[in-house]
Amino acid sequence: MEKCKIANSDSGLFMSRVLLGIIFVAHGILKLQTGVATTAGFFASIGIPAALFFAWVVTLIELIGGVMLILGIGIRLVTSLFIIMMMVSVVKAKWSMGLIVPPVKQGVGAEFELAILAGLIPLWFLGGGTCTMSPKFLKKIEGQKEETKQ
Repeated sequence: MEKCKIANSDSGLFMSRVLLGIIFVAHGILKLQTGVATTAGFFASIGIPAALFFAWVVTLIELIGGVMLILGIGIRLVTSLFIIMMMVSVVKAKWSMGLIVPPVKQGVGAEFELAILAGLIPLWFLGGGTCTMSPKFLKKIEGQKEETKQ
């Protein structure tokens, strides 16, 4: 039976999951603090229809999906949503700016979203590793508790 060990090959998946989850939760909290309407205004300015609706969708995905990523629950679903969000961000908001925007220009390039994508893609392909709160992992823990009792 495979155990959750931080020092095994899953440590990279674990660290990526947790760090990316923290980043997404922080962005979701920021959207709530500054007002989702602010995000909706930006979405409208770049041509996203139903801007307020999608601003709320993105905010909730960042908050709930970020927590799920940290815990290792529904990794492929959550990473799929985040990958779509990052791709839309690059195409709709960042592509025209380029990869990195020189300091003399205003705006932000696509490097942040592409770096996030670089972290999400392995999680999508490989899953969250063994250190997750997925039902499969929880069953392993329960099985270990039963073995210890006997």
